[in-house]
Amino acid sequence: MNIVKIFDNGYDFCDEGYYGLYSENTKHNNLFDYVSKDISQLPDLLGKYVAKKMNIKTFELNDYQYCNDDSVEMENILTPLHPYYIYEKRSVFIKVIGEYFNALLVRSFLDKEDTFHLSLYEQKWYLERFKAITAFFLRISDKYPVAFYSKYLEMIGADVDDSIEEVLISSPSMIVAEGFRNELKTQETIKQMLVWLLDSSTPVVGKLPVNKRLWIYGNIFRRSLYDMKVTQRLSFMELPTFKAGEDRSQEAKRVNEIYNISVEINTLFTTQEDLTPKAVDFLNLAVDYAEKANLNISEEYEIDDLYQLLYLEILSMIKAGVEIKRCKNCGMYYIVTDRKIEYCDRVAVGESKPCSMIGSKRTFAKRMANDYPLSIYNRAYKTHHARIRSGSMTNTSFALWSKEARENLDKVRSGEMDVTTFQEWLKI
Repeated sequence: MNIVKIFDNGYDFCDEGYYGLYSENTKHNNLFDYVSKDISQLPDLLGKYVAKKMNIKTFELNDYQYCNDDSVEMENILTPLHPYYIYEKRSVFIKVIGEYFNALLVRSFLDKEDTFHLSLYEQKWYLERFKAITAFFLRISDKYPVAFYSKYLEMIGADVDDSIEEVLISSPSMIVAEGFRNELKTQETIKQMLVWLLDSSTPVVGKLPVNKRLWIYGNIFRRSLYDMKVTQRLSFMELPTFKAGEDRSQEAKRVNEIYNISVEINTLFTTQEDLTPKAVDFLNLAVDYAEKANLNISEEYEIDDLYQLLYLEILSMIKAGVEIKRCKNCGMYYIVTDRKIEYCDRVAVGESKPCSMIGSKRTFAKRMANDYPLSIYNRAYKTHHARIRSGSMTNTSFALWSKEARENLDKVRSGEMDVTTFQEWLKI
């Protein structure tokens, strides 16, 4: 479990002890990076990973011992995908392996009548295999093995105390034995939310206010978030977020002092009629701290996966009235501050300058390369404009020439004038 502290259009991602793991600011670049990445290789990589230790058809185990190299390809896709995977990598791998294992077990008994005839695997048999294929990530204290066995029983409609030899299940098409299925589904869902709820360039609906877009998303596309369950925390305690590499000694000292005052007051203060002088002194200290406090109100949530985190992030963006669009140079999403701006301020892969500096020039160069009449018009325009600076052409003459040149360019594009004639005319 992790804690997310939502602020105005941003958040802090913390562990259970409020240790800050990373923060997202108002640019939401981690979110936009996430939806742009290709994760299609993950299912195949996970299948190969599990198959090294266990036959995915017979479920027989072998003597293979996992090492770091076995998961490195998957890690190389996951860790750049989103900061969440850097800190939750271990639990993510256990979950995706467990979900894949359960799906394999259920799907292995699918018959032609489109029903399941399952022999109920005993817990001992199940746990031996679960622990074997998750061994590289599993800790002794983890409760994952038993928890996933319970999920397996739910999938086949059985119970822990069942002693039946066979279980019958309908609708087997709901069970898909594909690794990282939830990760693939999460990325696709988040992509669609951005397109239909926040992207101002989305055809037709992009110009609508967000409440209308939410209605279309829910009613026309039939997208429901009924399965989204997040626990909201209500706390008035001053609990600062500590981050690696930061000197927060003074904050830590302040929190410790407040805690000590709290202990004293709760010990001495029983009723308002029974206030001792010492209790009053400590209560005055508490008032002093309260008056100096800079309370930063935030919403706090307990989350268990990336989908919950990104759902909350998008919800905060909707509340803040955020609009996004794709950069015409790199194709990545960015926050819209001015609808006239077409390029983001990122430095794209392989570039030395941000898109905002090179985007318009590059787009114009592409237009020139793909539009020969425009390119020769542009060269002639620069030549004639230079004559104004040299004094060989007046502003009035240039304006008349420019007007006629644009008219002739339109004639070339409409087929009324051929390119050769246009090129000869430009030399005049």
